[in-house]
Amino acid sequence: MDNLNELGNIWQNQPLAETSLKEIDLKGSGIINKLKKLEQKHQRINRLKTITVIICLAIMSYTIMMLPDITYLIKIALGWIICSLSIFMIMYWKKQYNSSRLGFNKNSSEFISSTIEKLKSQKQIITHLFPGMVYSLIIGLNLIYFDLLKTEDITIRLSLHLIVTTLLILAMYLGLKVRKKRFTNDFKPLIEELELIKQNFENNEQNI
Repeated sequence: MDNLNELGNIWQNQPLAETSLKEIDLKGSGIINKLKKLEQKHQRINRLKTITVIICLAIMSYTIMMLPDITYLIKIALGWIICSLSIFMIMYWKKQYNSSRLGFNKNSSEFISSTIEKLKSQKQIITHLFPGMVYSLIIGLNLIYFDLLKTEDITIRLSLHLIVTTLLILAMYLGLKVRKKRFTNDFKPLIEELELIKQNFENNEQNI
C-alpha cells in the first residue's frame, strides 16, 4: 500500500508535460514487485496441487487396474477421470495469474486496466473451472462404483454412491471457500489499490 501511495504522489506531482497517464513508467515502482511476488506465491501453491493430483491419479489407476475382471465400463470411467482432470489442470494453469502477460511495455493507464482485468479473472477459477472438475470426477467415480457394486444389495449400492457424491461435494465446498479466501486476501486488495490509483490519476488529468 505504501508503494502504491508513493507512486500516486510521484505521478500527481509531475510537471504538466509529464502528468499524462500514457507517459508514466511503472517499471521503477513497487507495484511490479508486488505483482511478481503474488505470481511466485501462487505458482508454488499450484505446483503442489498439480503434483498431488498426479499422485492421486496414479494411485487410483494402479489400484483399479489391479482389481480382477476389470470391465470396459470401469476402463471407460477411469479414462474419463484421467482425461477430464488432465484437461481441467491444463485449463487451470492457463487461467492462472501470470505477470509476464501483463504487458509492462504498455502505457500506465492500459497497464493498470489490463492488470485489474487479469486479476479479476481469477474468480472464474472459483465459479466455473473447479466445480466442473469436481462434477466430472463425481460422474467417473459413480460409474466405477456402479460396476464394482453390481452384485451388492441395492441399499448398500445407493448408500455408497451417496457417500462418495456427498464427500466430493463437501470437498468442492471447502475448496471453494479456501480459494475465495485466498482471492480476498491476495488479489482483492491489489485490485482495489490499482483501481484507486487509476481513479486518482484520471481525476488528476481532468483537473489539469
